[in-house]
Amino acid sequence: MGAALWPAVSVAVSVTSRTADPSTCTSLARFEPSSSDLHISRSGWVCLNAASGCARGGLMTQGHRKSLIRVTVGLAIISALTLTPLLILKIAPSGTDWAKLSDVSQVYAAFLSAIAVLGVAAALAYQAQQTELARTEAGRTFHRELMMATLNDPTLMPCWAPHFTTLSTEEARRIIFVNLIVSEWFSQYRLRHLTDDALLTLFRTHFQGEVARSHWEISRGSRREMHEAQGDSQGLQFISVADKAFAQATAEGPATPPSAYFTDSR
Repeated sequence: MGAALWPAVSVAVSVTSRTADPSTCTSLARFEPSSSDLHISRSGWVCLNAASGCARGGLMTQGHRKSLIRVTVGLAIISALTLTPLLILKIAPSGTDWAKLSDVSQVYAAFLSAIAVLGVAAALAYQAQQTELARTEAGRTFHRELMMATLNDPTLMPCWAPHFTTLSTEEARRIIFVNLIVSEWFSQYRLRHLTDDALLTLFRTHFQGEVARSHWEISRGSRREMHEAQGDSQGLQFISVADKAFAQATAEGPATPPSAYFTDSR
C-alpha cells in the first residue's frame, strides 16, 4: 500500500470537524449521524452527496426485506415438503397399494436429501461470502486510518508516492479527502448499491468542483493501472463511468474553485 496513494481499496468516509474543511469539497452536506455511524462526530462535516446517502439506506432496507422474503419462502417450502407424507396418509383411500406408495416415498426422501445438500452448499457459499466481506471491510478500515493519519499530520505525506510535488499542503489535503469520497462511492458500486446511471449522476455533480477534477486527473491513471493488473472488470467499469462523467462536466464549463463555494470566502 505504500507504493501508491490511490490503491484500489474502498474506504468509508469518516471525518471530524477538525479534519474537514467545508470549503474544500464538492457535494457538501451537514450530516446528523445515527448510532451506527461510530466514526463521525456530532459536529462533523461529511462531503457526501445527500442522494447517495439516501439511496444507500434505502437499498440496505430493501436488501433486508428481500432476505426476509427468501427465508419465509424457504420455510414455507420445507414445511410443505415435510407435511406432504402426513397429508398422503390422511387422504389415502382404503385399499391403497402401500408397497407402491413406499417406493414413491423413497424417491421423495431422496429428493429431500438432495434439497438438504443444496441447502448446506448454499450456507457454505454464504459463509464464504460473509468472510470475504469481513476481510474487505478490514482492509478498508486499515486504509482509512492511514489516510486519516495523513490528513491529521501532513508530514506523513512523503511516506506515500510523490503525487503532490506541484501542490501546496492545503491542496494535497483536499485531494486526499476527495479520494475518501470517491473510494466510498466505489465501495457502494462494488456492493451493487449504485448502478452505472446513479454513479454517472454523482460524478457529473462531483466534477463541477475544481478540487474534484484535480483529484481525478491525478488519481485515475494509477487507479486504472491497479484494476488492470488485478483483472478487475468492475473496477475498470467504475473508471469508465467516472471518465464519462468527467468529460461531460468539463464540456459544460469551467470548474468551481474552492473560493467560490461560500459567499464569505469570495
